[in-house]
Amino acid sequence: VTGLPNHTLFYDRLGQIIQSSKHDGSHAFVFMIDIDRFKRLNGALGSRAGDQVLRLVAQRLVNGFGRPCTVARLGNDVFVIAGACGASENLLPLVEHAADVVTPAIQLDGNDVHLSVHAGIASYPRDGADAETVFRHAEAALRQAKGGGARLSFYSPEMNAAMEAKLELESMLRRACEQ
Repeated sequence: VTGLPNHTLFYDRLGQIIQSSKHDGSHAFVFMIDIDRFKRLNGALGSRAGDQVLRLVAQRLVNGFGRPCTVARLGNDVFVIAGACGASENLLPLVEHAADVVTPAIQLDGNDVHLSVHAGIASYPRDGADAETVFRHAEAALRQAKGGGARLSFYSPEMNAAMEAKLELESMLRRACEQ
């Protein structure tokens, strides 16, 4: 629908960005962006309109970033961006810009469609030493943003600890119910 790289190609490119960062001492980032209420929009206006929204969001992210990045679509309403950054670069203005690029109203069949997003942010080497780990941590940050009502969330190790504690509690409850 969007012409963007798929999950496999994105992982490959993220790996290349991280390898380059290891070589030249720079850092890398992953922003995972989720379009809020996309299923509702798709249901109300139809899949053709939903596809138009996805294509426009993809175009906005590719053209509106102002630096070389890889943009991919991971699922129905989730986009991911990866790129290199300076070791001391503040990523907040960059991810805010990415979110702001997506949110201007879209005109569809005479209707103004207003989008909002949640985003999760992780970076190399702070949040992981390889593509898989940094990607997984960006996912955790996105879950935190969505679950906590924040627009943006940076990864922190506490996110994984909280998730592990929830999984352990569920496992203990399941075992107790089975006995």
